Amino acid sequence: MRKSRRIAIVLVLALVLQSQTGFFGTPSVSNVIAAAAAYRIEGTVTAYYLNVRSGAGSKNSCVATLEKGQKVTVIGTAKVGSSVWYQIEATVGGKKITGYVSSAYVETSQAVPGVSSETKSTSEGKSATATPTPTKKSSATPTPTKKATPTATPAPAATGKTTDKVAVVKVTRMNVRKDASTDSEVLGKAYEGDRLPIISSKKDASGYTWYLVEIKLDGVLKNAYVYGNFVTVTSAGTTPAATPTQAPTATPTPIQSTDTSGGKVAVVNATRMNIRSAATTDSEVLGKAYSGERYTVLGSAKDPDGHTWYQVEVTIGGVTKKGYLYGNFVTVSNASDLPKATPTSAPTDAPASAPTAAPTSEPTKVTITSADNKGRPVVEAVVTSKTLNIRTGPGTEYAKVVSVSKGQQVTVLSFAYAEGGAVWYEGALIVDGLEYRGYMFGSYISLSEKYPLTESNNSGTLHVAGSAVKASDSSYAQKLRDAGFPESYIPSLVKLHEQHPTWTFQAYQTGLDWNDVIAGENTLGNNLIEKNKGASWLSYATGSYNWRTGRFQSFDGKEWMMINSAGLQYYMDPRNWLDDTYIYMFENLTYDPEIQNISGVEKILKGTVMDGASFSYTDASGNTKTISYAQAFMDAAAYSGVSPYHLASRVKQEVTSGGAFSLSATGTVEGFEGYYNFYNIGAYNSTAALGAIRNGLKYAKYGSTNGTLNEKCRIPWDNQYDAIVGGAYYIGSTYIRNGQNTIYLQKYNVTGKNTYAHQYMSNAQAPKSEGYKVAQAYRRMGATDSLAITFTIPVYKNMPATAVKEPNTVGSPNPYLSALTITKEDGTGVSLSTSFQCDTFEYTVTVPKGTKSLTVAATAVVSGTKVTGTGKKTLSGSGDEIVITTVAENGSRMNYRVKVKYK
Repeated sequence: MRKSRRIAIVLVLALVLQSQTGFFGTPSVSNVIAAAAAYRIEGTVTAYYLNVRSGAGSKNSCVATLEKGQKVTVIGTAKVGSSVWYQIEATVGGKKITGYVSSAYVETSQAVPGVSSETKSTSEGKSATATPTPTKKSSATPTPTKKATPTATPAPAATGKTTDKVAVVKVTRMNVRKDASTDSEVLGKAYEGDRLPIISSKKDASGYTWYLVEIKLDGVLKNAYVYGNFVTVTSAGTTPAATPTQAPTATPTPIQSTDTSGGKVAVVNATRMNIRSAATTDSEVLGKAYSGERYTVLGSAKDPDGHTWYQVEVTIGGVTKKGYLYGNFVTVSNASDLPKATPTSAPTDAPASAPTAAPTSEPTKVTITSADNKGRPVVEAVVTSKTLNIRTGPGTEYAKVVSVSKGQQVTVLSFAYAEGGAVWYEGALIVDGLEYRGYMFGSYISLSEKYPLTESNNSGTLHVAGSAVKASDSSYAQKLRDAGFPESYIPSLVKLHEQHPTWTFQAYQTGLDWNDVIAGENTLGNNLIEKNKGASWLSYATGSYNWRTGRFQSFDGKEWMMINSAGLQYYMDPRNWLDDTYIYMFENLTYDPEIQNISGVEKILKGTVMDGASFSYTDASGNTKTISYAQAFMDAAAYSGVSPYHLASRVKQEVTSGGAFSLSATGTVEGFEGYYNFYNIGAYNSTAALGAIRNGLKYAKYGSTNGTLNEKCRIPWDNQYDAIVGGAYYIGSTYIRNGQNTIYLQKYNVTGKNTYAHQYMSNAQAPKSEGYKVAQAYRRMGATDSLAITFTIPVYKNMPATAVKEPNTVGSPNPYLSALTITKEDGTGVSLSTSFQCDTFEYTVTVPKGTKSLTVAATAVVSGTKVTGTGKKTLSGSGDEIVITTVAENGSRMNYRVKVKYK
């Protein structure tokens, strides 16, 4: 007790000394001790982040940061000017701390003596960080402008009853159930921010807490259970009862019928969207649709909120189904107004018996602007299969460039033999106004005349009878060898040079061994992939998979899991992406005003919320200015030295979807109102609700610990202009000017500085998807052959002889059991010698002499695991052993043995 008192006195004396050296507002020693002795009042933090300071007032140093919902004990008060600060005790990281917090952001269980709601402090912001914010903006050109006015709309007030506690929903959407169990009936949904009065609590069989709450469902106030980990419990006071709008439970019936052969086509304009079994957000997700994909519209329906959904035909896992797309995320046009291209989820161009269909009329000729066939014959053709994937090389092992449908016109430029001798034609084609080049299986197109299969017409990337034929020994191929490219890179680069003579390819010799690179990148949480890619892509390594439960660990929200080594090698192997679509992941990203202009930026932004749009903000002089998003990116390029096309496409990837901004770029997130982060800088992974977005906005408000960098980056990003221009400087200074000057290197840092770390994104597929978007932007400009673009492509030591292929779908390797029970003839249970564990494989049971049989029941961790050896087992009376065998989805086996003893 004496030691504690001495520590308290030392702390108080330290605070007094601080006030003498420039800090102010610290209460006197007698006030602090008297207050601490007078009362202890429980409180809850209401801000998302709240600084605990060494003394009362925001000028004192930060000793810790609390998060929303953190419990504290108020032990005293101090007044700084007109603001009141609480002296509090709290536990942070297992340690008890004492300090001061703004009273405005602590809700107390009872009134604090001498403090009214009118006198609570409002000087400390709702979000906090240990790093003070530099407020000075850079004076470099372009001139920064200040203070955008946020337009956040407050949530509508509702009426409700007064309760002691409420459960505040902290996930985007959650089920409310009839009982405290995930097996219980779902009564409806609750949504993020809903405040639900708590009636009682209950633990389920696994020890997890559930809360019985009041919630209005279908207009009726009901009692239901919510899972405790998905809510924050706080004091209610007079709190509105949550009244979420309920999604329909019945499956809507399509009300519009459309001719599927020549009617409507839905083109996806969101980055990614769900395909659902019915016209409601509560229905089963059948699969994913991606930006630019097109689907034949079969009908439409409206949900109870009046939103339109379109019924379409999709192919998922090789099976054709009917599904629904949300109308706001697609553009519906007449099929006759668009080139016929209806991609499906599964390729259909595997060599098989040749279709017999032929075009019914002569195709209309289209203009191919980049069909440089080097003097080879050109033949017109038309696609005859229902759907056909155009690929980057002659064979199904090559990446898909685009999918087209029957009737699509192509211009055949050359041919190549696939392994085994099948003929593939290289063709040029126009889809949605954009020109593509790639290979198509010869049996699935109809030629207007015979194409001569001579060596002079061969594209130089052929395979004959399983043996690779060396690429053309042209002078350019030798230049590539002299530049340091391995032989396995050269065929693709020679082909690209033929297509785009103005392009330049540089070999970036990393000096790293391929196996070391994969090991270095394959660390826990470093590279992620969406769960819906399937088990063949997901990692089963320690920390990423729980073999006992069969569940993968999420690292960013609920959908992002760790990618396995095979998938990582596929995405990291540069040879998989040496075509005129994905090559842009290797484009140098420095600003070149000779070829990059505002017209190109506008084409990149087309179809997004920034298309033709402007925003207004207030500059440092108090003047209101208006500027287009396109011009803001040009200003950002001049200020940062980064390509405006890269900046615009990156923002398009990061914060736009379905014709709207994500929360990172709206300025409306609670605790960060008026702050913007267009590039999601600092938005590192978090499993908390909106965790990554909040981390990014925290950076937008406070920046880093480097004050000079913060100033040059125009921190804080409290208007759209500074967020775009200043964020561009950050990208340039922290990545591009540090050697990470391609999309690939920003994701996979194989440079000599911070190797395998300092990586812009965790999505392992990001270079592919961003490279694709840049390619689309260039194609919209119609200048892919006239631009002098330099591509820097990594080369590793001891790479595989050929490009790494996609992981095979082999199913789960988990053969474990989650439960094993044995019962006697009368139905009573028999105890195992030790409690069952999934990784314990030998047990003993003891039964009375004369027992004739036992019944074995077993449950596998993974539902697809086959289990044999269960059921009724006849006993001999001595030396009996029961063997339960499991076979995992990938074929791995496991035996559990139970020896029977008699007494």
